[in-house]
Amino acid sequence: MAGQHVIDVASATFQRDVIEKSHSVPVVVDFWASWCSPCLLLGPILEKVVTESGGNLILARVDVDSCPDIARRYEIRGIPAVKLFVDGKISAEFTGTMPESQVREFLRQVLPSRADELVRQAEELKENGNLKEAESLAQQALREAPGEQRALQIVAIAAMASGRVDEALDLIDRMESPSKDMQFLTEGADFWRMCAKAAAERKTVEVPPEDLERKISHAACLASNGEFVQALDVLLDAVETDKSFRDGLARKAMVSIFVVMGLTHPVVREYQSRLAQLLF
Repeated sequence: MAGQHVIDVASATFQRDVIEKSHSVPVVVDFWASWCSPCLLLGPILEKVVTESGGNLILARVDVDSCPDIARRYEIRGIPAVKLFVDGKISAEFTGTMPESQVREFLRQVLPSRADELVRQAEELKENGNLKEAESLAQQALREAPGEQRALQIVAIAAMASGRVDEALDLIDRMESPSKDMQFLTEGADFWRMCAKAAAERKTVEVPPEDLERKISHAACLASNGEFVQALDVLLDAVETDKSFRDGLARKAMVSIFVVMGLTHPVVREYQSRLAQLLF
């Protein structure tokens, strides 16, 4: 029975439901017919494995009697025939029946690993501002896959934001090819060192507007407590006062906070625009 992750495909919907869909999620295409006994054995196994993937796979069923044009296009000479589509192209295939264990092994090549799933959850938590929980899941992912680049990035961001600057820099050094975000984070290292120092000293007093060093330290204190918007306001004022102070420290600090918050965050986009107006 068709469901959320199991669909029946017609000739008119094959392009949309298989080719286009496979650019966002792998699609398993089962070429079958109602009179084919082996098809009736394999079909439920495919449905079970795909359904258990929780949305990481889609099963598209193509009745070769109803879609002879699709069967001809893909040169189906025997059924059941299973073809795995990724990014619009066939990445793997087999013909005939398989026991469930072999079907699972066949599909494992495109199913996310436990590390992948942990990173996905960590990324969601980070985007929602739960950096501490995101770091915990990313650390678990690294225990599963020590070189997982996305997990390294999340832990590096969390370490930097909490003042563990040397740890963050070591993690970035471990990355095969650090992204631009990681470069921005590294450029803000001096700020986050001030953050740790400011947090330790608990600098919460009013800062004279002409004292940029203390102003930026105050922003570091705010950032270390997760008060990013308030920190960005202070830093924006510092940029307006003297954009070249300490080789653009306030600007680098703002960009570093952008990375911590996530570059798609609506607040980040607002402050990116405001910063650009001051700089250019």
